[in-house]
Amino acid sequence: MTEVYSFATGATLEFIINMTTPSYTTAYGYPQFYEEPLWLQIILALLFAVITVLGVGGNAIVIYIVLWNRRMRTPTNYFIVNLAVSDLLAALMCINFTYYSTMYLSWPFGRFMCKLVQFIQNVSISVSIFTLVVISLDRYSVILYPLRPKLGKTKALIIVFTIWICSCAFALPVAIFTDLNFYDDLGLPPVCTEGGNWKSDKLYSFCAIAVQYVIPLLILAVCYGRIGLVMWSRKTPGEKEEKRDKKLTESKLKVKIQNHFSLDVHRCTD
Repeated sequence: MTEVYSFATGATLEFIINMTTPSYTTAYGYPQFYEEPLWLQIILALLFAVITVLGVGGNAIVIYIVLWNRRMRTPTNYFIVNLAVSDLLAALMCINFTYYSTMYLSWPFGRFMCKLVQFIQNVSISVSIFTLVVISLDRYSVILYPLRPKLGKTKALIIVFTIWICSCAFALPVAIFTDLNFYDDLGLPPVCTEGGNWKSDKLYSFCAIAVQYVIPLLILAVCYGRIGLVMWSRKTPGEKEEKRDKKLTESKLKVKIQNHFSLDVHRCTD
């Protein structure tokens, strides 16, 4: 998910105030410059509600099944639970706030929630991506090097803990520089935007693209590409036995043909 507001928001607010004429005043005392059609608001509200219910319910079921069934407590399933926890956190803390801020272009939830929601949103993204990378590396090791020791439960839990620590550290600048900003001089409601300066924001954006998209995508492509090649070229035991039986049948057929030919020759000579 991308940030709902960025530095560009502050730059376009003045453009909005100059280009748009307010039609009425909101409950907060600010002029409303634009409102989505009622039918679109209803559709989006229903979609966000469905996404929230499915996100919370589905991920909660996954967590419950794995944690309450001892046979399901494998390293790979721990990573799947980690994905579910990340998605559940995003569904509970981000979706509804994102819907409101997108629809009404305002943030009435206060400064603390402004920082918390943006922080959790970025943590959830990083946790999901890093977990997918770890799963791909684990599958790569298991399939390409089956004789190596497999990943244990303790190491898997340590990896999960490390993923959360790294994700929180990477999202910390978002919590620090995101703030609730007021534009009373423009007649606009408060919005949750990033602070800092343009250069630092641009640098962090490049780092985020590299860490959360480019590098993970390359790792996933290499791992699953190699896995696909190995699985495609690897012969199954049944296939080997089938080829062996086929060769044996061909050999028997050749022997029969040779014997039959030799008998015919012997008869002709007699």
